Amino acid sequence: MAAMLLEVQQVGLNFGGVQALMDVSFSVSQGELFSIIGPNGAGKTTLFDCISGRYTPKGSIRINGAELVGQKSHLRPKLGIMRTFQNIALFPNETVEDNVLVGSDYRLRSGLLRSCLYWSPLGCSRQEGRHRAQAREIMAELGVEQFADVPASELAYGTQKRVELARALVAQPDLLLLDEPMAGMTSGEKMEIAALVQKLNQDRGITVVMIEHDMGVVMEISHRVLVLDFGQRIALGPPLEVIEDPQVRRAYLGDTV
Repeated sequence: MAAMLLEVQQVGLNFGGVQALMDVSFSVSQGELFSIIGPNGAGKTTLFDCISGRYTPKGSIRINGAELVGQKSHLRPKLGIMRTFQNIALFPNETVEDNVLVGSDYRLRSGLLRSCLYWSPLGCSRQEGRHRAQAREIMAELGVEQFADVPASELAYGTQKRVELARALVAQPDLLLLDEPMAGMTSGEKMEIAALVQKLNQDRGITVVMIEHDMGVVMEISHRVLVLDFGQRIALGPPLEVIEDPQVRRAYLGDTV
């Protein structure tokens, strides 16, 4: 059995009088492709915000045994966590390559500090060169290398999504959080991104936790599925099992029986 990578235990979060998450618990194994579904307002992105450090919930969130609750959000990459967003969060006036390089910033700065301490600007330059080479390799894998010198604002929506994914990958994460990576895409684009996510999971061994509304994609590529409704967990298990759950069909698919 694969080792446990992410452990979420009894996580809760209130916004004033509104309880956004209520005692949500689940775990994700290393190498798993895990999806989170639920109606709008179910708490999916709020849960991601708790894992990535935007909010501090009650309960416990651990990665590789290290507690995340109470830790600063900027420490997440060092702990192996990277995230993409539902609304694209690129620097529009910067080139694609520079946007992707942001993902390796936490590693580059530590190298720069060591280089400065030892008066080695050449070492610093070599390290930056390695990071740029790695960025180009990942950009090629995701099909955006030809846009390396193009400002992000000039790219089509689907291409910007790929650039955001490349930025996350260059950080070499253990856990990749994807918040609706296929939102706003055509059916053809969705199929391409779904195949790419599955390939990254299988070939690179990256553990993926994905929020997604397209049930066809979820059913096709997920190992397990967590279903939230009104901030509560209502189902967890293999896709075929979850989709037949009466609570899920009522809450998510609108069944009345």
